[in-house]
Amino acid sequence: MKLKGQYFSFDAIVASVMFILALFTLLSYWHSTRTALNSQTNDFAKEALRISDIMLTPGYPEGAACNSAAHKQLGLSMGWQDRRINKTKFDCAKTLTQTQLKDKFSTPFNVSVFVNNAPAIGSDITAVDADQIAKVRRIVTILNGLTNTEELATFDVYVYQ
Repeated sequence: MKLKGQYFSFDAIVASVMFILALFTLLSYWHSTRTALNSQTNDFAKEALRISDIMLTPGYPEGAACNSAAHKQLGLSMGWQDRRINKTKFDCAKTLTQTQLKDKFSTPFNVSVFVNNAPAIGSDITAVDADQIAKVRRIVTILNGLTNTEELATFDVYVYQ
């Protein structure tokens, strides 16, 4: 009679159980780490996306100057159908302070907007020591109403604390 190796020996069973436990522990750790990272940055990412969406609206009320007390929500577009950025509104938004930006965007976080990688609205994010930062990039067209020229630009919206 030939002796054959038995697969279901005590050693193989213990090794299989240890492998399954190690694999389960690794997957559990990976899942909890991923969930924790998502929950930390999720609020900032949602807020940055919400603010970038607001910027592509005409604002509320539509006719009010951006720095007036009557102006409740800062929007930079020409209108609801025409999403090009109004250069006059954009230049007005450059004069707003961080407190006014928080009020116009209804956010507790600081907001900075870079246009073509240069600071435009709010604080210069490179000079700020922030714990958490979220960034949303939008490709927009800026319409200069005086010269009737259009310029393609990138809007980088930073939300930080």
